[in-house]
Amino acid sequence: MHHPKRNNMLNNPSCNRVVQDSEILLDYLNLKPIEHSILTAARFYFSSFARPEESAWMNVVMFSERFFPGENSSKIAQALLIVVHEIRISRRSTLRFQDPVCINCKNKATTEERHFILMIKEVWLKRRATALTHAMLLCEGNNTSELLRAITKLVSLTNLDGSWEIQNK
Repeated sequence: MHHPKRNNMLNNPSCNRVVQDSEILLDYLNLKPIEHSILTAARFYFSSFARPEESAWMNVVMFSERFFPGENSSKIAQALLIVVHEIRISRRSTLRFQDPVCINCKNKATTEERHFILMIKEVWLKRRATALTHAMLLCEGNNTSELLRAITKLVSLTNLDGSWEIQNK
């Protein structure tokens, strides 16, 4: 009897990828718990596009309440997928991201991930010009209006003060 290949995304202790000089430890970004969850979930979404056979997106859907506790967890997961989509269609080159489960990668951030998370922080702080700068760097100078609209919606669904409370908007 032939068994279909199972999703091994959660059983991948090390991807054996070579660390790049431009990568930094996540500790330097001083992520709030919700920001860390957003980055990790985004990595699963990005993985789904890079390796569709592994269906990594299912981890976000199935565990959305763990990523984003509260009644809006599925809305946040959906809003994040729209953000990821906007990033993908605005870029011309391949986006570099870390494997969300690799013990050697998950605690580091690529340049693109830094711009991603800093863009979110700047939208939350209502610093539109700085958010736009990070968005433009992330999108390689291409159109960022839809991405910023999607990020604003994502931020409006979450409370980025470090708590897991969901705002009523």
